[in-house]
Amino acid sequence: MTAGTTQRSALGSCPTWCVTEHGQQLGEEDWVHSSQPIRVAGGLELRACTSIDPRTGAEDGPYVLLGESELTAEEARAVGEALLLLARTG
Repeated sequence: MTAGTTQRSALGSCPTWCVTEHGQQLGEEDWVHSSQPIRVAGGLELRACTSIDPRTGAEDGPYVLLGESELTAEEARAVGEALLLLARTG
């Protein structure tokens, strides 16, 4: 995810990583922007997401969905750093 990178869509602005087909949902659900999933060990999927209000431009996110958990960018970074540390010790 790169902060501030957006592309125009029928909805308004989409992050460049958004692959959501907007217009398929009604209301706020259509404001959610999602990335392609990244599959990791054990079938776990990671996905970037954010919601952007098309009227105000107010953004909620970005978040990283890790299985059923929703992590802030800082939390996701901490998890990645911890995994690298563990992998180096093994």
